[in-house]
Amino acid sequence: MDRDIIILFVAFYLFTVATLTKIGSKKEIGGRKAFLISMFLTPVVGLFFVAGSPRKNLLRIVHYKCPRCGLEYTDYHRSCPSCRKEGVQVRLERKRMKTY
Repeated sequence: MDRDIIILFVAFYLFTVATLTKIGSKKEIGGRKAFLISMFLTPVVGLFFVAGSPRKNLLRIVHYKCPRCGLEYTDYHRSCPSCRKEGVQVRLERKRMKTY
């Protein structure tokens, strides 16, 4: 009986640490620091650190890449301007990127 309670407590503890690590990775504190604080100073202390940390500024950038010549464009084009000059119509691939 006591063994089951200990296993449940450890499982809950690790789940809480993992959750705070995931949330912390989207904040200024970062996932690694949130993990270390939550793991070694209890998840309650980690919760205060994660809650007090501001969110990261996330930019979503869309680029368009030509599969033929490899050039990237930030503006939308129906086909690659460089390849079009050579007389070849190549559709650009949309690439989404995240940056902080």
